This record gives sequence, structure tokens and C-alpha cells, in this order.
Amino acid sequence: MLSIKLGKEAYVEPVIEGSNYRFTVKVGKPKNAEATKSGTKLSRGANFKCLMSETPISQDYIRGEFKAKRATERLMAIVAEGRRSRVYLNPTKEMEEIDRNAKPKWKPELEMNQDSKDLLSGRGYGFVYWYELFTASCVLPPASL
Repeated sequence: MLSIKLGKEAYVEPVIEGSNYRFTVKVGKPKNAEATKSGTKLSRGANFKCLMSETPISQDYIRGEFKAKRATERLMAIVAEGRRSRVYLNPTKEMEEIDRNAKPKWKPELEMNQDSKDLLSGRGYGFVYWYELFTASCVLPPASL
């Protein structure tokens, strides 16, 4: 779900195309709001299902992929400020390229407290610095893009 504000609902829907996938932005209420809100999340903790095969993925596997630095990201939507409200746009190949090649001049290089058992901030997934929670384009001021 991108927006749950009454009358301004928007969500992301995966589109499976053979052995690949992409995301498209939909405006309005989804047919199954609860399933859309859950996405690929199965239960408490980091238990998800594969978008392509719907096979369950264990928390240990997900954490291992992050710790091994094999986890990647995919641009799902662009959120922009409109005249009176936010606008949600489908990502394009050009936008994905800009996102992939963003080189911020600054990033939050503060080290995380590694002694905490709090996993909400990314600890337990091999993240050491706060900037590792964001893509490079997320830490750029909007005028830099």
C-alpha cells in the first residue's frame, strides 16, 4: 500500500512476466486490501514468500543473503509531491537507471549499536551503518536528482 488515505488509496501490484517481474502503481482500493497490505509477508518476523514461486522463505535465509551482501533492491514506485497531494508513478527503466547510479555527496555514516537485539533498524542483517538501510537516491536531496 502506498496510500491508505480515504479517497486517495494507491498501491503497488507485481506483474510477473515469464522469469522476470516488475511493479505497477494502481490508484483506488485493491480488491483484497488485507492481502495487498501484507504483500509477500507471511507471518511475524522475517518470514516471506517468493514473489515468483510463492515458496516460503525463512528468516535465516533472508538474513544470510543480507549478511553475504547478495540482497538487492528493485524500484517499486516513485512518490512525488503534486499540487495538493502526493502523486504515485510507475517506475521506468530511466528512473531505475538514475536510482542505480545515484552518488550522494553525503550519507548518514553513523555506526549502529551492534549490541542491541532490536532488529527493526536492520541489525541482524549485517548492516553496520545507518546509510545501509537506504538506497543512494533516498539520501539525496530532491534537487540533486
